[in-house]
This record gives sequence, structure tokens and C-alpha cells, in this order.
Amino acid sequence: MQRIFYIWSYWVSVLPKRGGVLNPQENMVRKWRRWLELSQADLAARVGVSRQTIANIEKGNYSPSVYLALAICRELGKTVEEVFGKEQA
Repeated sequence: MQRIFYIWSYWVSVLPKRGGVLNPQENMVRKWRRWLELSQADLAARVGVSRQTIANIEKGNYSPSVYLALAICRELGKTVEEVFGKEQA
């Protein structure tokens, strides 16, 4: 039983870092951007940041400012809650 717990705790810690299905912190920027068939560079140009900034927001390595989050949501045609709501809860 202890071995099963060890394996489970390992995968719970590793999968989110590898983009696994257990990532509750994942925001929806990538999903909605791809739904609109925008590249990271296209979205970045529309909101006035670098492509790397969009990539880091999608990976969860960077939290956008309120102004940037609102600009992203405006371009995606979604509310802040729809795009970033789950990760702020």
C-alpha cells in the first residue's frame, strides 16, 4: 500500500510539469487561442507583448497583469473567468 501511494504521489507531482491531465492550474489561453486559429505571435502582436510572454502564460510560468489579462480576454472574445477563472480559485 505504501508503494502505491509513493507511485501515485510521484505522478501527481510530475504530470502537471509535463503537461499531464492532472494539471488543475492550467489556464485556457492556449485552448481559446487555438480555437480562433491564432498563433502565439498573432495574439502577442494584438495585445502588445512578445510571443515568449504568451508561451509562458500558457505554460503557467508567468501570471499576466490585470491589464494584460483583460487585453488577452478581449482578443479572445471571452471573459476573464472563462480564461483564467479556475486558476484563481
